Amino acid sequence: MKEKRRLEVVWETHEITTISFRRNRSATVFCQSCQTETLHLTVAEAASILKFSEFAIFRFVETNQIHSIESGAGSLLVCGDSLLINNKK
Repeated sequence: MKEKRRLEVVWETHEITTISFRRNRSATVFCQSCQTETLHLTVAEAASILKFSEFAIFRFVETNQIHSIESGAGSLLVCGDSLLINNKK
């Protein structure tokens, strides 16, 4: 009787993402929820980091999964620290 052999291949990859921000868009601002000064990003930058749509970012903000503030110009800025915390879950 022939013995059956099984070959198992394990493929492991690692991904490093480098993100650069335009200084005129991102800002270091005090986050009330984190109680610290953090980098705040535009909704487009946050969507790019998390690989979600901008609509999904707005939903995360509405459900308090990520922190945000409104800039003086009226645009939404998202707390970078809360993005890191929620991206690891």
